[in-house]
Amino acid sequence: MIRIRVFVVLIAVSLLAPLALAQDEKPARSLSTQKVSAVSAVPAIRTFRVKPSNRPVAIMAPNARVPAPPSPIDPSTMKKILLGIGGSGEIPSAGSYQAAPDPVLDHIVLTAKNPWYNERGYLRLTLPYGFHPESSIEFNKNFPNILDVKLNVENGGLYLVDFSVKAIGAGTYNVETESGNQAFEDSKGSMEHVLIALSAGASGWTSLQMKREGTGYQLYSVEVTKAN
Repeated sequence: MIRIRVFVVLIAVSLLAPLALAQDEKPARSLSTQKVSAVSAVPAIRTFRVKPSNRPVAIMAPNARVPAPPSPIDPSTMKKILLGIGGSGEIPSAGSYQAAPDPVLDHIVLTAKNPWYNERGYLRLTLPYGFHPESSIEFNKNFPNILDVKLNVENGGLYLVDFSVKAIGAGTYNVETESGNQAFEDSKGSMEHVLIALSAGASGWTSLQMKREGTGYQLYSVEVTKAN
């Protein structure tokens, strides 16, 4: 009995196997046909050769030691600065624009932790050397780094832009706007605030780019205050 049972099972398996193979062949041919038709529908794609930097951005831990940030400009000095560029001298409170029905750029502070404010302004970074989420963004002189500040300004608006920075050694900050550029010589590496004013001749997005020649630097914040 044991031999008969085994023989029957073997016959059953051998009879079913060709059926299984025959069934498997149909989808295989179907898949092959679909693949050919899909490939023939793909358009020609141009390939660009790139040479990216092998150095990743160093994102430091929150508890990493970094230089202390510069002291903020005191209110009395800030009032004089705002008056000096033709403003009213009034200093808007930080984030006051958020309460308006249609937000306007009155006062924002862009940092490593908060590099973007909805529809008001943001930082765009090219090859920063280091990035500390609770402190500064480091730019190294050996890399073609760029700090690009995008601001959504209003026609007739007057804005003071304050770059809070620190550097070691002599160098020169260069700030470029749509209508020109300005150089700020820092012969001893002691400059902590690079100030520039913008007068908006139209509403929309404008751009400021800052670089430093000579040595690298730490950027702590970009504070933008509407002066009128």
